[in-house]
Amino acid sequence: MYKNVVIGFDAREMWLDVDSQWTQDTKDLRQKKDELLLKQDVLKPLSVDHYVWHSVFSELLEPRLWRSVARQDKYSGSEWDNVFLESRKLSEPDNYRPRNLWRNLSSLQSYLQQSWGSVWKPCYLVAVVEVMSDDLDIEEEEGTELISPSVIDSQWKLLGYDVADYELYSGLFNGIMDPQQATKLRREWRDDLNEYHL
Repeated sequence: MYKNVVIGFDAREMWLDVDSQWTQDTKDLRQKKDELLLKQDVLKPLSVDHYVWHSVFSELLEPRLWRSVARQDKYSGSEWDNVFLESRKLSEPDNYRPRNLWRNLSSLQSYLQQSWGSVWKPCYLVAVVEVMSDDLDIEEEEGTELISPSVIDSQWKLLGYDVADYELYSGLFNGIMDPQQATKLRREWRDDLNEYHL
């Protein structure tokens, strides 16, 4: 049997224009879109991998990305420009732990509320859950603060399942597939993937 174990929380952006990210970035990244997306008609690829679906805190880690990728049309215009002022950029919080996750959802919400006030940048608050065998013992290795909440709330919406390593890097950007393998995987999996490539 398997169990779902909450391993942390994050706030992930929902304003970046995916097409702009793919086309304005490097040639290598444009090629990866065609080679690695198993389903091409997705709204926006979401992932636990912060290089695929960016944390709102990655403005600090990847400033180049945030300057080069356009906002979605619905988040453009003068009414949104104040929301995205440089002065509203987040600073790196103390609570940002290994794997770039928060261990306490309330602390994350409080931090964003304090930083952004009542007008937030468009983002999803996400719980990252690991599917583990019931046989495995869970050891807290990343600090003394307990995960809170530690169980999945019935009110949370399931976005989908991702495949990633311990550091939360997914194969979408970090895997290497030959064209034949990619074609085979597309045939096998594209109908099982949702609009977020999960």
